Amino acid sequence: MKKYNFGYRKVGKVLVACAVAVATFGVMLATSTVHAEEMGTSNSIAVEVPATVIENQSSKLEVLDNVETFNSNSEDTSLLLETTVDRAVVEEEIATDTSLLSETEEEIATVSTEISSFQAEIENLKLQQSVLENEKQTIEEEMPSFSMISHRGYNEVAPENNMVAFERAVEDGFKELETDLYFTKDNVPVLNHDDFINIVARNNDGSELEKIVSISNSTFEELQQYDFGISKGQDFKGTKISTFEQLLQYASEEERIDKLHVELKMPFTYEQKEKLVSMVNHYGLSDKVGWQSFHWEEFKDMDYLAPTMQFELLSMEYSDAMLTAAKSFDNGQRNVVLSLAVRRESLRKALTTGYDVYTWTVNHDWHMNAIKEFAFDLKGIMTNSSFALEDVLKGEFKDTQLTFREFMDKIFIPEYYSSVREDIIKRREPIFRELIERFGRKKPRNITVTDVSLYRTDVVNRHSPSYAKQKMMILKLVLKSAKNHGLIFYEIPTEKVPPISLEKKKIDFWTKEEFEQFIFSLNTDSYFEHFVFTMFWLYYFTGMRVNEATALYWEDVDFEKKTLSISHNLQYINRENWVRSDKLKTESSRRIIGLDDNTIQVLKSWKERQATHSKIDFILSPEGYPYPKRSILDQLKKYATRAGVRVIQPKGLRHSHASLLINEYNLNALYIQKRLGHSDVKTTLSVYSHLYPNADLEVTSKLSTLFSERLPK
Repeated sequence: MKKYNFGYRKVGKVLVACAVAVATFGVMLATSTVHAEEMGTSNSIAVEVPATVIENQSSKLEVLDNVETFNSNSEDTSLLLETTVDRAVVEEEIATDTSLLSETEEEIATVSTEISSFQAEIENLKLQQSVLENEKQTIEEEMPSFSMISHRGYNEVAPENNMVAFERAVEDGFKELETDLYFTKDNVPVLNHDDFINIVARNNDGSELEKIVSISNSTFEELQQYDFGISKGQDFKGTKISTFEQLLQYASEEERIDKLHVELKMPFTYEQKEKLVSMVNHYGLSDKVGWQSFHWEEFKDMDYLAPTMQFELLSMEYSDAMLTAAKSFDNGQRNVVLSLAVRRESLRKALTTGYDVYTWTVNHDWHMNAIKEFAFDLKGIMTNSSFALEDVLKGEFKDTQLTFREFMDKIFIPEYYSSVREDIIKRREPIFRELIERFGRKKPRNITVTDVSLYRTDVVNRHSPSYAKQKMMILKLVLKSAKNHGLIFYEIPTEKVPPISLEKKKIDFWTKEEFEQFIFSLNTDSYFEHFVFTMFWLYYFTGMRVNEATALYWEDVDFEKKTLSISHNLQYINRENWVRSDKLKTESSRRIIGLDDNTIQVLKSWKERQATHSKIDFILSPEGYPYPKRSILDQLKKYATRAGVRVIQPKGLRHSHASLLINEYNLNALYIQKRLGHSDVKTTLSVYSHLYPNADLEVTSKLSTLFSERLPK
């Protein structure tokens, strides 16, 4: 926001000018009256100007007017010389005052301009505030409308189905409570989940009850001898069983709750149901009580006794029978609710019926994941947990309101960066920035096929086919992640846009003869050329990726078993800035390959030679530092040219190894896949299919010999 600094001096001048003007006006009136009276009686009176008048511009002008009048009427010019008014001085002071007044007026104009600008800024901020309030209202309207229901009270911290737990729940923020109800032997409705009390009740000394104690077979007075709180902790020692009336009374005071959900736990008599309804009506809670039961037949009497009270049909699974029962109790006056366990498909079906749906009991992450995609359609969620779970649930839903930019910044980019190498991160950052710029304000689920198609056209026009394809693949990866996080509920739009086709690049590689010509042109008497010999031998006879080989330590070689463990990747920036990372291209890249005797000999020879120079952990290092990828290409160009063979890329040595295995040893694609660390054999066949030019001819030749001697002539 722009800050306006008017300045104390500037404001002071304006205020002083205003004050002087007011004072001057008063003095002018007084002075004019005096002069008029004096001029009317005599022309011989000397004009005496008050000092206060001379200090004011307007008063000075009046003095000059009086002098002119006196001059024109006086016959004695000597009197004029005696006047105390010096016209020239007054005129000079008037000029000075006029200049000051002009400056003040300019400053007033400047301040006025700044005030206008400030007012315009205020109007702009009001407009922005209005936009934000509208957005907030939209989000609030889209937020889940479900009610949080405290299941048996806040029983994570207090004894369940007890007034202590209900009070804690209300203190925590709950406006709806759920409880279970039984009648004692002497017909007192009390609160407990089961007919027997042994789970929650203890003897007064804290010991467990030796015999099963049933509510329906005990009087209320008999139940009073037990402690219903000590099992939850010493803080609740002495807590007694709670009654339905206590809860109704509590609920009716100060409008503490919006709804009581009361489960009828066992078949009650008509008289008992009548008593329950009467108690609810007595406390004025008929519109705030919902009756729930797994035994839907219990509602038949209630249908008559409480025609406007809410019925909540309980079930572990949704069924057609449940819908039939709901319709039978739907008299047009009461609300009928389907109350179901947390099971995604069951809830999904119930939500299609048009009836309100509750679910229970949502306490864990997997519960929240089960209802996340349709939480806003539920009307009630029961929990044993804190009311803070509402913030978690609505926060989970709020994630579905994330813009593309927010999803990228908060979720996708952190997840992506945690799983890839630093060098890949640097290559992806410009693409991420472009995608955020392009789609940032949209919600992922609002990105359309048209949006994606237009972006595809744009990148194809701006980039090479390979780079354009890479950008589209990254967008697909992002949208797929958004779907996995519940921000897209349908097929991602990139699936409906044609992929960018590429001409398959031919990667040059060396034949066995070319490699032989190159490798034995090197002079291993030279320390550095001995290093170069080892490096390119290792690439050719192992088929490793470039950065896999540069990350190798001597400890990765098992000279006894003749194996090489490939488990790291080198991320190199410069000598001082590099990482030997265990994050490989794919998990299949982590492998152990066998080494032939010749390669073992080459490595042993180099290890001895390297040790005379210094102790170095890296295999491919002449000086102790990891060897940079660009230098590998430089050495390949230099010595290939000297040897008179084609210059190929370093990764061409990997293809050369595959060619050696296929053309010289006729090894199958599955073995090559494992040795090269491909994630699946499809990749191997896709990349190296051109190396099998005679495969079809060989197959047809072998088929020709099958049963040939038994064919009819």
